[in-house]
Amino acid sequence: MIGPRCLRRRIGRRLRLPSPTRRIRFSLATAALERKARNGPLRLLDAGCSEALLAEKLALRHRDWSIDAADIDEQALEAAADSLGIAGVVNVHLLKRDLTKPLGEETYSAVLALECLAILPDDQAALSSMTASLEPGGIFLAH
Repeated sequence: MIGPRCLRRRIGRRLRLPSPTRRIRFSLATAALERKARNGPLRLLDAGCSEALLAEKLALRHRDWSIDAADIDEQALEAAADSLGIAGVVNVHLLKRDLTKPLGEETYSAVLALECLAILPDDQAALSSMTASLEPGGIFLAH
C-alpha cells in the first residue's frame, strides 16, 4: 500500500510533466547533446534550470554525465532537490546562481539556456556569462 506522503510525491511529479512544446524543445536539446557526447561524457550546465526537469531527464539517461543545474529561485531549487532525491539522481549538482554575473572558473562542454533568457533582467550579461563558461569546442543551446 502506498502511504499518503509517497502518493503526494507521485502526483506532484506527474503534475510537473512538461507541455508538448516543452517536450519537443527537450527532445531537440537532448539529441544535440547526445551528438556532442559521441566522443565521451559531457560536463553540462543547465542555466536557468528552474525545477531541473531537463537536468533530471538527462542525468537518468546518462549517468556518466556531470550536470550543474543553476537558478536563482530558491523554491525552484528546493523542488528540484526533492525530485532528484526521489528519482535517485546523483550526477546533478544544484547551484544558486545569478546568471547575469560571472559563473566562476568552471568550464562546460555544453551549456543549456532553455526558456530562461526572456525572463532575465539582462539577457546580454547572461549570454556573456554563460558563453564564457564554455570550454573550447563546447556547444551552447538556447531558446
